[in-house]
Amino acid sequence: RLSSVSASRSDNEKQSLQSHVPSLPFRLRASREAMSLEIGEPVCVLSRSTGKWLRDGVIVEVLEEPATVDGQAMPAGAIKVLYANNESAKWVPPEAFGEELAAADFLPGDKVSVFVRSMGLWVSDGLVEKVLMEAAEVDGQNMPSGAIMVTYQSGESGKWIPPQQFGVEVKAQRTLPEDLATRVYTAPGVDAPKTMEATSSLPTVSDEDALVVSQVDGAAKVAGGRYAKVGTHNEKPKYKNSNGSIIFFDDWWKLNLKDDVKQWCYEVRGATNETAPPMGVWHCTRFFRNGSHPPLTISGATETDKIVVSGATGKSAVVNGPYTEAGVCNEMPKYKNSKGAIMFYDSYWKINVTDDTWTWHYSVKEATGPTPPSGNWAPQRTVGAETPAIVKVNL
Repeated sequence: RLSSVSASRSDNEKQSLQSHVPSLPFRLRASREAMSLEIGEPVCVLSRSTGKWLRDGVIVEVLEEPATVDGQAMPAGAIKVLYANNESAKWVPPEAFGEELAAADFLPGDKVSVFVRSMGLWVSDGLVEKVLMEAAEVDGQNMPSGAIMVTYQSGESGKWIPPQQFGVEVKAQRTLPEDLATRVYTAPGVDAPKTMEATSSLPTVSDEDALVVSQVDGAAKVAGGRYAKVGTHNEKPKYKNSNGSIIFFDDWWKLNLKDDVKQWCYEVRGATNETAPPMGVWHCTRFFRNGSHPPLTISGATETDKIVVSGATGKSAVVNGPYTEAGVCNEMPKYKNSKGAIMFYDSYWKINVTDDTWTWHYSVKEATGPTPPSGNWAPQRTVGAETPAIVKVNL
């Protein structure tokens, strides 16, 4: 017997299902893996004042850098969500995503947008007709628990969509108030998230916890650099770099170029019992660039922090600190610190405060060898008075 809930159910039955939704296996409790975290993204929100999950949440603002907003210090990546019939709003820091947010779910009768693959476009007249309460074979397809049946194009077309395609082939619809930009929201005090000290998007970690990925270039260059431990996945540590690439465990250790544990680009297939990512060479999967991309290397940070810059002050102070290899520039190693400053070769060795090889703040014009020189580096005259006379590089 097919166990599903149909849009033809009574309102009382739908309300009963809605109260049951949080315990269903297809409720994607959230994390960055479950949501795109973009403005306009529909989400479920936990109202701490009532202890209930509300299905009508929508992301209306995303912080790109730490800031004080609505009287609260929030880190980069914090999001503002609107919920409770557009009457309440609150800021949620990344550390609270798993507790207070969940990916949008679906109930019979919900209006949705559907991606029509044959046309390559989204249509907005979709309707959820059925929700599977348990895995079943439907219309000749094996569908997991939580799969939904949607109709669209004036009810003339329909298809089953599994939970892993939510956001790809179907999206919940949310209506934002026209006066959103001028509204002032006062959410119940108990709903206000804890005030947090503004920090960078990655936590500070000791060298014992940090990893460094090197020998990467081309399409995989975002995988390079230092990785911090940012949580767990499948009861093992999960790591992330400043570009959003992640290292995680799922049957074996894997690396993906973005924060998505459903896919991966590099792996060590034999690493099934290790409690931490194995050091050494990792190979690309056959699905990434047809398996032809060169391997990369993972090392402990203490093994690779051989370049240390000191002496910079003011806005240029971001160049201070240890550097790790993070790619290639002009066929020479490129190095990067935890704040995003880089050391690179372009006719001679240079340092810039951001990951931009078109400009630089410090250089050694005589240094044309294969490695950055140790000693004093002179400032670029055009970068301003805040740049000190010299910085010191220790190898």
